[in-house]
Amino acid sequence: MENTKLPQTHTEKEIIKTVSAPSVFAKETLLYAEETCYIKNGTDPNPVDGKQKGYLLLYILAENGKLEYQGQHYILKAHDVIFLDCTKKHRYSPVSDTGWEVIFFYFSGAAAPGYYKYVADHTNCPVFSIDNKKTVQSLFWQIHSLHNKQADYSELLISMNITRILTEICMFHLSEPVQSAQYPDVVNYVFYHLNTFYMDKITLDMLAEKFFVNKHYLMREFKRCAGKSIMEYLTEVRLSKAKNLLRYSSKSIEEIAAETGFCHATHFIRTFRKSEQVTPLFYRKQWSI
Repeated sequence: MENTKLPQTHTEKEIIKTVSAPSVFAKETLLYAEETCYIKNGTDPNPVDGKQKGYLLLYILAENGKLEYQGQHYILKAHDVIFLDCTKKHRYSPVSDTGWEVIFFYFSGAAAPGYYKYVADHTNCPVFSIDNKKTVQSLFWQIHSLHNKQADYSELLISMNITRILTEICMFHLSEPVQSAQYPDVVNYVFYHLNTFYMDKITLDMLAEKFFVNKHYLMREFKRCAGKSIMEYLTEVRLSKAKNLLRYSSKSIEEIAAETGFCHATHFIRTFRKSEQVTPLFYRKQWSI
């Protein structure tokens, strides 16, 4: 393992980089980190020729940046997450001359291409503003810390944390309103409304009245675009939000039901079990193991 830490200067510039070779077990079985890096008030001279192998996950802790990836340009802000295929040409850098604060790692593994393909199939953007910012940031720090250790369990925990970050990214597009020039404006408005106000009482009549459209036309067009009814889509949004609260909060079932738009806890439990084949409490225990 190679560990490099540049001493702080009067500008408080700091770069902590760790490079290590994965075990045979990790290469064959796990998602594994090959290099981790933390940068404060500095820059990372990253390759742009696309010859580097593996994938990159980067979390912006502070300051803004810019990204060039596959011929497209993106503006980066604090708490954004970047997910890149390093074999494709890319360049990322801070906007300010004084640098930025970021934490990132390069990783590989048998499952990595599948995760990347899933995300690429659902969105053309490599930049994500994930809701669970504190959780995702904590996962990046845990990976960075574990990569500095040579304990037997480090690779297993790193793989678990990489999987959790990738899961958050995969789920990101599910909570985003679907936008398409082929969809009627009213359908896009309804997508946005369902994803934003899912915690409120919502009925077909209320939506038709709000958006000045015939209820039956709205039902037909929404199902044509989404492949499911408005109420089915709304339930999926609510369950997705509920899962995040079950996994990352200590709120009670009653509180989660109220915050995600279910009329009462019994309705929430019944709906959750029908969708997931387990109760909310059992689902929470699975994630706490």
